[in-house]
Amino acid sequence: KTSETIVNDQTRRIVMVSVADAIGGYMHGVMLPHVNQEYYKGHESFEVTNELHALLRKIKFILDTDGRGWMTPVDTGRSTTTTADKDEDLIDEETDNPCAALLPYGVPSDGRSAAVPMPAFDDNLNPGSLAFPFAVGKRLFAVDRPWMAADDRRPLLVRYYRLAAGCTSSAPEQFRADINRWLNEVVVPLLANRRRWYPVLAGASRVVLTAAKAASNGTAAVGGRPKRGA
Repeated sequence: KTSETIVNDQTRRIVMVSVADAIGGYMHGVMLPHVNQEYYKGHESFEVTNELHALLRKIKFILDTDGRGWMTPVDTGRSTTTTADKDEDLIDEETDNPCAALLPYGVPSDGRSAAVPMPAFDDNLNPGSLAFPFAVGKRLFAVDRPWMAADDRRPLLVRYYRLAAGCTSSAPEQFRADINRWLNEVVVPLLANRRRWYPVLAGASRVVLTAAKAASNGTAAVGGRPKRGA
């Protein structure tokens, strides 16, 4: 009886470890890259994405692994930065006094737009925080945990883009060039990182897409759809 119990316990543990290893490998290599992409596109919530990442961390802890033996995270086959599933993925400009919500470099005058600062990471390659020029409330957000329990969880980069695009709408050329450059040089490489999730970049793919369209053909998204001019 004792030997049978030992064998059964050993077999049960082997089976449980094998199942956990299979689930962990699938989550690491296939599921989470897809979920991350949907999160960056604004199609998946922080709560769901965070719970899945927490589950994978638990599996790694149980298996005492860092995941190096699992398959390399796959390319999901669709760009996170150049494809919109719907016209509604494009971002509309804020029209209700947007400059009041930002800390611009200067005050608009003579039909010219204020210069709006770009967001800034503390480290572009291995960021720990991201600062926004918001006039009210928090301005510095942790990359991995941008919101506290009571915080407004609207995507921060989407919020910034709406305000900044609206604030500079009377003369948008400089902002369009600056934001497009910052997104391509700093944000896009982070979105392409299949080994790390950046919660602070919720909806970032929408911003990249909208900014690219505005910079390339002189349109700005209004009401979720492109509009000629700014």
